[in-house]
Amino acid sequence: MQEAKYKIGMEIDELPKKKKFLGGSNTIFYLRGWDALMKNKPNRWIVLETEKNGGKRGGSKSGRLYGLATNYNKRYGDAGFQFAVRNEQGFTYLFGRYENALLTTPTDE
Repeated sequence: MQEAKYKIGMEIDELPKKKKFLGGSNTIFYLRGWDALMKNKPNRWIVLETEKNGGKRGGSKSGRLYGLATNYNKRYGDAGFQFAVRNEQGFTYLFGRYENALLTTPTDE
């Protein structure tokens, strides 16, 4: 297992240079093809990611999936995408869904 380069209490003269995140401005939403995956199965919940639980209260260790769901609902919700997180049998799951506007548009009266 790799050890952290910096330890708590360590002093350094200069901050390390800032690095770009993988893919620059692209999120894992696009890098992993989640947009296409959900569009190919409209109106169905798709499992996008899983994490083994082990947090203080038996949930997700980092809350990362909850953060993704919250951020992606804000960012992609207007485009028809929905995200949710659920805990089941020792795992936390990130689900995603695309609601096809053609299938869900109300009829004119």
